[in-house]
Amino acid sequence: MPWQDEQAAFAAVLPASHLPAPGFTSGPGQSRADRRFNIYRNNHVSSLIDALAAGFPVVRALVGDEFFRAMTAEYIRQHPPRTPVLLAYGETFPDFIASFPPAGSLPYLPDMAKLERAMAESLNAGDADPLTINALASIDPAALADQRLILHPSARWVESDWPVISIWQAHQASGTSPSPDARAGAERAFILRPDLTVDLHRAEPGAYKFYCDLASGGPLGDASEALGEEAATILPGLLGTAFAMGLVTAISGQQPKPITTGNRK
Repeated sequence: MPWQDEQAAFAAVLPASHLPAPGFTSGPGQSRADRRFNIYRNNHVSSLIDALAAGFPVVRALVGDEFFRAMTAEYIRQHPPRTPVLLAYGETFPDFIASFPPAGSLPYLPDMAKLERAMAESLNAGDADPLTINALASIDPAALADQRLILHPSARWVESDWPVISIWQAHQASGTSPSPDARAGAERAFILRPDLTVDLHRAEPGAYKFYCDLASGGPLGDASEALGEEAATILPGLLGTAFAMGLVTAISGQQPKPITTGNRK
């Protein structure tokens, strides 16, 4: 068997405690080899559980350590890592929680996991120098609607029917996670890491949709039209906030204003 296939077979059985170690033949040394492999397997699974606990601390606090370890052990069994980079592991954890029956009594838990995952992705995203709002001054006003604003690589968006931002913030302040009040309504999170710290912002529905439209790569004119009759009133504030937060890093299709040199004779 090629060594690549041996590695793949070894990795496939690591999270699955019911599967025997691959490549071990029967004989006097089998039980000893199995014991060594099981020790390695347990250490491997434990390290993955610890990595998920570090990446989803509020989820862990909401369900308790015992439940969290049992849930993540099942996640690891069903979704073993596909890459040796632990930072990439857990991308599908929110969807797993949504389909995990024992967590069904906590309907806000998948969205909390989405929020924490988005914040981790924002922290580890690439860097880019933000523009100031003065960058708009060099664009011909007639061409402004056709411009596409390129957003910071760390920008992330999470929308929830539950007050997950309030729960997350309460956990940071007190170290505990209060039970959510469904009457608090939906919350929309805008996440950005302009410097070394991840910033979590609560966005109103109109602002959230506007920034999401910009993130999708559409022109500024389309994002503005989606604001409806309020566009003329709230657009300057939304643009000012975007530039002030360091959200905009480039303008695609930028066209300078024509230079006027006075009347020619």
